Amino acid sequence: MPRPRLDRRLSEWAPVTVLRGLHGYGKTTQLAVWLASQSSDDVRCVWVTTRPVSDGAPTFEECLHRRLRVSGIVVPETSTGRVATNGLDELDAALCDTPHDRRFVLAADDFQHLRDERVIAELLGLVKRHPHFHLYVCCPGRHPVESLAGGTVDVNAVEPRELLADDDEIERLASIMGKHLDRRRAQELRDAVGGSISTIRMALRAGDTSGPRALDVAEYLRTRVLPEVAEQGLLEPLMRFSLAHAIEGRMVRDLCDDADPDRLLEALEGTGIVERVAGAQELRLAIPAPFRDILRNEYASTAPRAARAFHRRLAEWFAHHDVPNHVSFSFAHAVAAEDWALMDELWFDNVAALFLDQPDLVRETLEMLPAPVLASRPSMQVVRDTLRIARYAGAGASQRTLHAFANASARVVRQHWDTMSANELLVVATGYLIHLRLSGRFQDSAAVGDRVHARSGARAATQRVSTSRLAWFHLHRGITYSLLHDDASAVRSYVRAEEHAASPADDLVRSCAAANLALTDALAGNTERALQSLQRHRTFATRRRPGDEAARIGGHLAAGFLALDRLDLAGVRAALDALGDGAASWEFWPFIAFLCAQHALHTGLTVEALAHLDQVQAAHDDELADKGAAAALMTRARADLLIACGRGESATRLLAARGADMPLTRVPAARMRLLARGTDATAEICPSTWDASTSARDRIELLLLGAIASVRADDPRNTQRLVNQALNVYADTGVLRPFATVPNADLARILAVADRDLAPDDAARLREHKAVYPERIVLIELSDREQSVLLALAEHASRQAIADSLFVSINTVKTQLASIYQKLGCTTRQEALAAARRLDLLPR
Repeated sequence: MPRPRLDRRLSEWAPVTVLRGLHGYGKTTQLAVWLASQSSDDVRCVWVTTRPVSDGAPTFEECLHRRLRVSGIVVPETSTGRVATNGLDELDAALCDTPHDRRFVLAADDFQHLRDERVIAELLGLVKRHPHFHLYVCCPGRHPVESLAGGTVDVNAVEPRELLADDDEIERLASIMGKHLDRRRAQELRDAVGGSISTIRMALRAGDTSGPRALDVAEYLRTRVLPEVAEQGLLEPLMRFSLAHAIEGRMVRDLCDDADPDRLLEALEGTGIVERVAGAQELRLAIPAPFRDILRNEYASTAPRAARAFHRRLAEWFAHHDVPNHVSFSFAHAVAAEDWALMDELWFDNVAALFLDQPDLVRETLEMLPAPVLASRPSMQVVRDTLRIARYAGAGASQRTLHAFANASARVVRQHWDTMSANELLVVATGYLIHLRLSGRFQDSAAVGDRVHARSGARAATQRVSTSRLAWFHLHRGITYSLLHDDASAVRSYVRAEEHAASPADDLVRSCAAANLALTDALAGNTERALQSLQRHRTFATRRRPGDEAARIGGHLAAGFLALDRLDLAGVRAALDALGDGAASWEFWPFIAFLCAQHALHTGLTVEALAHLDQVQAAHDDELADKGAAAALMTRARADLLIACGRGESATRLLAARGADMPLTRVPAARMRLLARGTDATAEICPSTWDASTSARDRIELLLLGAIASVRADDPRNTQRLVNQALNVYADTGVLRPFATVPNADLARILAVADRDLAPDDAARLREHKAVYPERIVLIELSDREQSVLLALAEHASRQAIADSLFVSINTVKTQLASIYQKLGCTTRQEALAAARRLDLLPR
């Protein structure tokens, strides 16, 4: 069967080409087919088969001598009149006699039997002396000719996997043999028996193409291929290392128990059963599936105690070496070794990494556990059940998995609360905290976190408590407090998480905790601390690790708010591109939506931002949108946008309903007082003292609003005092954004009396910035009776109907309508209703 990709590899015409592949891979056939396709005028070819070394067996030179004679190559006398007496000399003479524009190919089959370095060196010498000479050799695996070439001769190595049939080739082979296979069944066949041409033919000839004939193929591999390995004394190390989930070169050297590990490595590769993994930075090996399964089963059945002992050594090796997925591999080998103490240690120190890095392997490992072992470990039950669901999660897998973990933890924690060890409790309780959070029960989540913290602390005196479990637990306590809008408690929890995260396996915890600390400080206007935490977050190499996307949300948010404080709108846009618009079901959606709204204020897209805010809140549960940080952030975002759109009545009603003296509503409430009344007492706008919940950003903004109120009230001393305080906070934090939220003319007036200036670059950036809010807002304040009449006016066309609906006299209606028309500046019902809807006095 033609193999175009192999033809391309063979046609590279390297000085030495090595075809690696086990018995049945079709390497000899493919080479013969390719050579037959070459023109005899262009290529001269000699085949030689290398014989095993034994008493009385012909040497390679003798085999070559016979093949040269059989091929009809006439060897002339040399210049000294001496006739060549062995195959290598005859080959040298034949090469001299062959025109240099005609390629001479020596195809050597079963080349693994040639290990004599003198002979190999002479062959390489011929390759170097004769540019038209090409040596093609077939052997199971790596051959000493490759290392002896030593970079002085180019070697084209065709790997065994390049000889294996792919799905298309299996379909074509089946068609040639009169069988019909679709793509799915071709793939099933390849998975069952491997991709070698011989095994595929065997299965197709047997007439069963769905995989059950794998037993016959296994018998073929066991009886035809593995005996060659056994003869070399390599079967036992192959069986041992077939147990490994990944075979590292360092592992073989450390665990081979051989005086010459490098020699053993070369010998294992020489069998052709062990292949090098392409693209790996360090030496990594693999055993193809059919052979691996045969070797594992053989070892487990013939030497079960030795197999368990080697599993234990593998578990300990992976636990102490930083290679890809080492934690998952170590855990799987500990379970296979039935070393429950080591299993527990690995589990509690690394459960998050196990959960995220290799979920399928961990699920399979947990399902292998004996029922009594699993029954006494509630956290393993939770993770097993979660991974079963995650396997079929499909789109939105990360969120579905999080919900599955939370729900499974909630079930288990009720059953085992009083009997769980501290480590079990920390795993399951972390999931329970998430369950309560996702249900909007932030206070309950915080209360459970306090109980677990106290209980784990009490048990630490008598039990070993995993610092990794404490790290993850405190990270999720911090997230609960962030969503509860309790920043002080959140900071304490994030700091504890970083302190307990002591191992590299906890880098994701440290990365997430640092990111969320940066976010908390960025929102508070603590610029320097936020930048330090953000830099720490970025030092952890967690990118492309499962869970990293969620862990980086806090970092992107912190970067976005810091950029906004510097009026770096391009930086904000970059953060939002990474975050989305807040409609996704990340728990930090309120912070993302708030950043979107604040960015819109400075880009003039306030009307669109209000509509987007409605969409985002509608995408989340009403209970979640009205609690904790979500309620505070959404109120502030909506109030700012309403004021920027000139919808003062709506902003006033919103602030009255939510509380104008809440930490995040003080600034919009003060701005409304300034825009609506202008010269009110400054104390109503700018308080004389601050509480800890007022951010540095809001302090600057309130001080600037107070200074503007003072300058409008012709109070220069107070104006100077307030603007100086604002500039002092700006100098400490670098927060520039509040200066862009006040009218340019007013800002110029108050800065003119200040004792210090803005940095020149910041002043230039402000001059280029567009106004965010209107300079004045005229509020239409209706009495309760007037509001009732206005609502009735929208329902009824006549005054009498309005009076009847409100159970008042028609004269009362006339009086109220006259007052309404005057306040709205209208004279007709249609004008009044249109104005009322425009001013949000009526539903739109």
